[in-house]
Amino acid sequence: MFVVIWSGWGILVVPLAGAGLAVGIALGQLFGGSLLAEDIGMVTGCLVATALIRVVGQRLNRWDDHHRFFNVPMQHWAWGGVIFALAGVAIMMFR
Repeated sequence: MFVVIWSGWGILVVPLAGAGLAVGIALGQLFGGSLLAEDIGMVTGCLVATALIRVVGQRLNRWDDHHRFFNVPMQHWAWGGVIFALAGVAIMMFR
């Protein structure tokens, strides 16, 4: 069994990350659908998700950290997007 823990609007991390990745997939297909275009699209999608989560999280938690996902303030989940974007760049470089 898997339990999801959030408080306030912290659950928005999931759809915001999904929206960023959807933008990345769309960009990858828009620019030809080649392997490189899809990789660049996914890195861009991770960065879009990072920006969305960071901006919305900072706005919601501007006075107190009430909006949490797995007991981590929402805006700090943006670092996950940065890590995935860097991993995507590393994969593109060493492929």
